[in-house]
Amino acid sequence: MAADAASSPFTLSVDTSRSPEHLVRLTGDLDLSTAPELRTHLLNALGTQQLVAVDLDGLDFIDSTGVGVLVAALKHARAQDRELALICSAARVLRTFQILGLTSVFPIYNKVDDLPG
Repeated sequence: MAADAASSPFTLSVDTSRSPEHLVRLTGDLDLSTAPELRTHLLNALGTQQLVAVDLDGLDFIDSTGVGVLVAALKHARAQDRELALICSAARVLRTFQILGLTSVFPIYNKVDDLPG
C-alpha cells in the first residue's frame, strides 16, 4: 500500500512487564515497507523468549508481506520449540486471517489477558 495522507505510521512497541510472555504491540500499516522491522524483532525475540505474543489490534492494515512475516515467525518458533501467539479482535485485521485460513494455524486470542499462563 502506498503511503498517503490516510496511512497511519507503523509503530512497534514492546511490553516485557507481562512475564513470561514478550508482548509486541503493532499500530498503523504492516506492509512491504514496514514488515522487515517486525521480522527482525520477532526473530530476535524468539531467540530468547519462550512465548512471543503480537497484538494486532492497533493495525489499520496488513498486507501479504506482513502476513508472511507472521507465518515465517510461527514456523521459526515451532522449530525452536517456542510459541508465537496473536492477539486480535479487530474485525478488519482478523478477516484477513479468516480468508487465508490462518485462524486454525495461529493461536489467536481476543485480548492479552486471554493468553495462557
